[in-house]
Amino acid sequence: MSTKRIVWERPDYKIIVALLCIVLVFFADVVFFGKVLFAGDNASINVPSKVLMFDMIRRGQLPLWNPYMFSGTPFLADINLGLLYPLNILYLILSPLRALSYMIIIDVYLAGAFMYVYGRIMKLSRFAAVASSLIFMFSGSVMTFTLNTPILNSVVLIPLILIFLEMSIQKKSLAFVLGISIVLSLQIFAGHAQFFYYSSLLVAVYLLFRSNESLFTRIKLLATIFIPVNFLTAIQLIPFLELTTFSTRPVFNFAYASSSSPVISLLHMIFVNIFGVFKDGTSWGAMADTNGYVGIVPLILAMVALIKIKDRVITFYGGVALVTFLIALGKYSPLYYLAFYVLPFFSRFRSPPSILILYSVALSMLAGYGFDYIFSGNTVNKRLLRQAVLICSPIFILTLLSRIFFYKKFVSLVYLINSIKKASFLTRFLHYSEFQIHSIFNMWTENVAIIMLFVLLFTFLLYAIKQCRSQLFRVLLILLIAVDILFYARNNLLTTFENIYKSPSTLISRLKQDPESRIHTMTDEGKKPIFEDKSFFERETEKAAYLLSPNMSSIYKIQSIDGYGSIVNKNYAAYVRSGSVDPTHIDVIAPGAFELDTLAVKYVITGGRYEKELSSDPTFKKLLQIQNKLLGKTFSVYENKNVKPRSYLLNDADIATGSSTITSSTENSVEISTTASSAAKLILSDVYYPGWSVTIDKKPGTIYQSGIFRSVDLSEGKHVVSFTYFPKKFIIGAVISIINWIYLIGFFIFLQVKQHQKVD
Repeated sequence: MSTKRIVWERPDYKIIVALLCIVLVFFADVVFFGKVLFAGDNASINVPSKVLMFDMIRRGQLPLWNPYMFSGTPFLADINLGLLYPLNILYLILSPLRALSYMIIIDVYLAGAFMYVYGRIMKLSRFAAVASSLIFMFSGSVMTFTLNTPILNSVVLIPLILIFLEMSIQKKSLAFVLGISIVLSLQIFAGHAQFFYYSSLLVAVYLLFRSNESLFTRIKLLATIFIPVNFLTAIQLIPFLELTTFSTRPVFNFAYASSSSPVISLLHMIFVNIFGVFKDGTSWGAMADTNGYVGIVPLILAMVALIKIKDRVITFYGGVALVTFLIALGKYSPLYYLAFYVLPFFSRFRSPPSILILYSVALSMLAGYGFDYIFSGNTVNKRLLRQAVLICSPIFILTLLSRIFFYKKFVSLVYLINSIKKASFLTRFLHYSEFQIHSIFNMWTENVAIIMLFVLLFTFLLYAIKQCRSQLFRVLLILLIAVDILFYARNNLLTTFENIYKSPSTLISRLKQDPESRIHTMTDEGKKPIFEDKSFFERETEKAAYLLSPNMSSIYKIQSIDGYGSIVNKNYAAYVRSGSVDPTHIDVIAPGAFELDTLAVKYVITGGRYEKELSSDPTFKKLLQIQNKLLGKTFSVYENKNVKPRSYLLNDADIATGSSTITSSTENSVEISTTASSAAKLILSDVYYPGWSVTIDKKPGTIYQSGIFRSVDLSEGKHVVSFTYFPKKFIIGAVISIINWIYLIGFFIFLQVKQHQKVD
């Protein structure tokens, strides 16, 4: 491997610009044709949270509490929302889905630009660095996470962390070490602690493996990196750690944490369409996932690097790829058990395949080194090339012919194999309709044919390179890699027009007439989409807009007992008797349940679920009916006549007494005027949570927990009770973070001044 020092020149900057152009063309639907990206957690949680945050900021409110979901829940404390990430500023200047779309575009570009810079720092040639850049930015992992921007915001920073890591090793500069701290802090602000954790593991292993310093020095270096992160992000971490104590998520549960797909699902890392295409609605058997897919040619190049190059960097990234792949197998891998029981905090995270983001980073770098090896004057084994052609050519031709002649024989073969040894994977396949089986068969044969085609093209290109190592062949190999990785990169990209994300004005205006009442949405029972239904996700998003689910109510500032979030208050979940296995939401509460009354649910919205029960129950009155011809659904709003007010007074016998009126409220405060003929207890049916304070007639009072609600003891007479959410833990965290950011900025200014003085 080359040891020459890399010099940055004009071509490098041109390449950085060229990468931007490639990204803009890739997202042409958004950039040039007025469409927007949507679906996934973006539509259901990320966009509503950002819209609410900036609406609160415009009104002078800190985004501390969200009263519009789960009957009230901490807002900023939920780290997975990524409210403090700088790119969120896009939501201040663009419409919601347009802001989301451009955030994704910027992130994908940054992934490529950072990977190119890191590749150059690691002595890759410009062409090889471009290859690594394209592979990572359009990898299945990065493309999968476009469906959840907090994760995407976090993972695209991994190459930037590697840049600062490598520079800190090469230059032995404290500035680069603190640069790592800053980027890791940005990862925490981005959201999803799981990916910060994976990055932290990579940092630790990288320093221990790459640095030539003593073990003690390397440990000190790790402390220098991670201690500042805790102080810089205290504003996020301290409230978040408090919130986790109320979480429904298990703390140390192997079955929960190892909830991984069967091993066979990882076949998509080579046969990317084996389980269908997400955006085409052809998912079957397992999730139509592309996480971990890096293309066929890049995989071959990575193998070339691993086999042919003897170097610590290759060994390191080969080890990262192998270990992360084995951990991604979850409960099917002994290594996952070891990580679960040995690594601190590892047991807190579920979805083992998420770690494949590090596999994608490793394969991208290995492919870059393999690229350079091919053009480094090393001989190519002609016999191996001939064998590749002799093997792949017949397979390529046979797969094309099989689409016409061998479909029935293939199905018969599957029946035979399944009769000899039953496999749930094959049984599920054989239970599908003739049309669906034929479509899946076509996807499989297409996948195999494309793999063989890329292998053949790569083989022919290698043969040409052996004859003449022209710059033209470097360009051709880059083009082959680009076509390879881009061929499936759009599998997860769903675009539409913004109008599907708007709720009916008649619905919103009616619900806003009672701002202190809550809604409950009778969401439809989950059903698998019709096979090859390309409009499924659009229709589901539009349906959510009509049902104000799961978090659409936050956009319109309408209080709901429902929600979808990374953390649900366990006391609240127990109160509504939610037996959901998924800890991100609560179950639908049936009509007639007392919880609807006590949670101040005045309005119930349905798109058909429980319609019969609601229409026949005299305690519910239909107020509104909205038809959507495109969806073929009728949405109804019912009024709950038995609803209790959001605030009320109880006497010593727990019987309603006196009067209680909410005179004003914001997200972080509620003011109530009360009148009682005797001592009474004021109940506010908002979820009890630490950090709320109360004044009674402008004098400090005490908030008690009454079930899951907040209560205050009042004496006889008239009172003004004011609840305010401005938790001390947020204040402490904010002060710590602000002081440390100021100190860090001052330190960098000091370093710059000192550097200029040296130059002078």
